[in-house]
Amino acid sequence: MSEHNLGFISRIRLREDVTLADLRKHKILNASDYQLHKLLWNVMSYAPDQKRDFIFRQTSMPDGMPEFLVVSKHQPQSSFGVWDIQCKPYNVNLNNGDVLRYTLRCNPVFTPFDRERIQSKAKSTRYDVIASAKRIEKEKAKKENKSIAINNQQLIYDTLLAWLEKRSLKNGFELDKTSFMVERYHYGQDPKSKDKSLSILDVTGYLNITDTDTFLHTLTHGIGHAKAWGCGLMLVKRG
Repeated sequence: MSEHNLGFISRIRLREDVTLADLRKHKILNASDYQLHKLLWNVMSYAPDQKRDFIFRQTSMPDGMPEFLVVSKHQPQSSFGVWDIQCKPYNVNLNNGDVLRYTLRCNPVFTPFDRERIQSKAKSTRYDVIASAKRIEKEKAKKENKSIAINNQQLIYDTLLAWLEKRSLKNGFELDKTSFMVERYHYGQDPKSKDKSLSILDVTGYLNITDTDTFLHTLTHGIGHAKAWGCGLMLVKRG
């Protein structure tokens, strides 16, 4: 096996001795996802003009307080006296053919091909895959003059599996479709707009590495969009 260093992987949570005054001072109490994202930026920032060079996933402690898993090229820079930071080198031993269990949080959207938009260099529009699939099923039923009876759970499962499978090989792996599980699929408020929603998908299963170099890039750069809001990070382990 070949060992690869991917930078650092960190678990960032509040210190056990944090006080209510600390939470208020650092604006952590009742913070929105957008505010928590800004707090994480502060922990990871090392330069005023820094571009994001980390991916993360936000979870919650049993008491509801935030916790972050972060993969980054550099170590967290400051705890501000309130964060408990557990950071270690992100070293992996991976090769083509390895079978791994994965967990992934992602933003399942797609961008339709539009020649005029590409030629004009206009900003692309992304569409939620589930909303699009439901619309197609409704239009199909209407055209065939059938009553609309959509099995939402099956439609969600099939659509999300197809979405991830389409992106798997270009990210260096092949899905084991029989182990694919949707743990959670929901909509949250888009941090950039009160009028838009952000679809968030948590999936797990097994995969087979087909291109080690590409897969290592995926582990450090993530899959899909909305990485700034905690999507895209894939975590893997053997067994």
